[in-house]
Parts: sequence; structure tokens; C-alpha cells
Amino acid sequence: SRQTATYLNKQTSLQPQLIVVSPLRRAIQSALIAFPTQTPMTCLANTPWICHPHVMESANGNKSEFVSDGAVLRDMFPGVEFGLLDRWVEREFAGSVEKMNGKEKVP
Repeated sequence: SRQTATYLNKQTSLQPQLIVVSPLRRAIQSALIAFPTQTPMTCLANTPWICHPHVMESANGNKSEFVSDGAVLRDMFPGVEFGLLDRWVEREFAGSVEKMNGKEKVP
């Protein structure tokens, strides 16, 4: 969150040990904006970035956005680990993001 990112600054000397993001592109983009000094591939502290499908927004059991394929997200966001997303899509949707995205979308 922005509040957490503001708190983790030069005055406090606190650094995140792990950054977990949703598989939604806008969520990953927001995290990159919120933690500009901790971005994957450029952070000197090597803070791991992990994409976790279970932190994706939902309402009434329905996901709120369309999820991109892990390969597409890897190209867009190098340094973020997408293995959990790949395994979840394989297990829950037979490896097809299209099947997942075909479910009802929250208006």
C-alpha cells in the first residue's frame, strides 16, 4: 500500500523482505510505483517479488479483472516470480488463462 511504501523510507531505514503482488497488470504496476527503490532487477537488496494468484481482487467469489498469461507478464515485468501463478492456472484451469478469463467478471 502507499502508506506502507511511505513508511519504508530513508528516515526509518526499513526495507521490505518480500513483495507479493496480484497477477493483475495494474496491481503489479501500482506496486512498482509504490516501491520505486525496490523494483525487481534494480534493487540492490535483491528483494524478491512474487506473483500470488490468491491475492487477486474478487467480489462474491468472482475475480474482478482479466488475468494475462504468465509468459506475457514475465515479458512485461522481468524479475517477478510467476511460478505460483503458472501452477495455479495449470491446476485450476488446465493451463488455460482463457478458461479462467471466461468466468463471470465483476461489473
